[in-house]
Amino acid sequence: MTKLEPSHLTLVLKYLKTPDDYVKISQVSKKVVQSISFLTSNPVPIPPQYLSKFFPKATEINVWDNEQLTDYLTFADFDILSKRYLNILFEVDYTTAKSLQSDSVVLKKVTFNATDRKTYGSNFKEFSELPHISALDDCCFENENNIKSVDVPQTVTRLGNKCFSSCSSLDSVVFSKHLLEIGDECFAKCNNLISIEIPSTVTLLGDSSFQDCGALDLVNFSNYDQMPMYNKEFSELGCLTEIKTNTFNGCTRLQVVEIPKCVASLGDKCFSGCSDLGGITIPKGLTFIGPYCFEDNSTLTELTIPTKVDTIGEGAFKGCGSLKELTISGNGIANVGDSLFEGCSSLKQFNVSQYVKSIGIETFKGCENLREIVIPSNVSSIGDNCFENCKTLKEITLNEGLLSIGNYCFKNCTSLTEVELPKSIRKRGRECFPSGITVRNK
Repeated sequence: MTKLEPSHLTLVLKYLKTPDDYVKISQVSKKVVQSISFLTSNPVPIPPQYLSKFFPKATEINVWDNEQLTDYLTFADFDILSKRYLNILFEVDYTTAKSLQSDSVVLKKVTFNATDRKTYGSNFKEFSELPHISALDDCCFENENNIKSVDVPQTVTRLGNKCFSSCSSLDSVVFSKHLLEIGDECFAKCNNLISIEIPSTVTLLGDSSFQDCGALDLVNFSNYDQMPMYNKEFSELGCLTEIKTNTFNGCTRLQVVEIPKCVASLGDKCFSGCSDLGGITIPKGLTFIGPYCFEDNSTLTELTIPTKVDTIGEGAFKGCGSLKELTISGNGIANVGDSLFEGCSSLKQFNVSQYVKSIGIETFKGCENLREIVIPSNVSSIGDNCFENCKTLKEITLNEGLLSIGNYCFKNCTSLTEVELPKSIRKRGRECFPSGITVRNK
């Protein structure tokens, strides 16, 4: 029979919720009572009237919510609280933190919100050293058109959703070196923001966090590829593994981005509409490229897709009119998605991997300079309108294994004069070959 040792007590105490629970566990043995009595802080909530009974040596009183805090602040027996301090573990606003500020209160999570901003302003350099601000709340500075620059306090670890959204005059931001999270739409529509340096401590970039920052031309992920980062407790911090949906969508002047090596996923429309983005470095560890990720990047000329990428969403390169060369070096991509290269008018050649099993709808539609393409034997289907308006396509090789060709697949392929169909074909869509093309069976 397994026995509960005193060394396991700290873990067990995490599951105790009421004073009655402490009474019951103290009846287990004298060793348990003794172990509890030597704890210097309460591992779970405890009403003030039971503090001396269960934690006589506690000097740090952990408080998890406002109700508990009120109980302690209004408790009549102040002797119990003497030579102890309250460790506030829940989030409080800056105004409340100012009112609680004393040597006997430690505030772990102080959030500066929109109400605090109206009271204290936005120049953090003028604030007193205490209490330390740990987060700027949702919508804290939203639509504040008079803010031109912000130095985020070095104690801040989180910027809330829409924190600086639509600050039309904001042109400069200096982030905290301890920043961990940038919330959804945090800087969306900050039309004067020119450049940003994202600290290597950041592990979360929220959806649309810099969407429609029309003047943004430089994003620097500072020191992301250096040694791992550690916190004060020497625990390794996380890493930015995902650039989310619409993060830089509509940043029309963004020219160069070097994505950190730890990023494995690029979300939907992540760089959509970045019409000046001519240089982008994709890390070798990337596995996922979301739908319409690079849509309408009209300056992008070439791109290499790393070997670990196993998913490329539909329309990922749609409208990339300058894209001439794209290399997919991996073997994990089974499907070339719908509209993947639609409107890539400069694409001259694309080698379909032997591991691809299907080519989607309108995949190469409007690739006016695509001259030749070989469909490997593993491909079983080609979608509707797949090569529509590929006006310079002169040669296409269809291999055995192909089962179906979609409707209007080669519509307006005016340079294509003949096609040889493999014996494996079972279905030909409506008008899949334009009139005038010689279609022969192998």
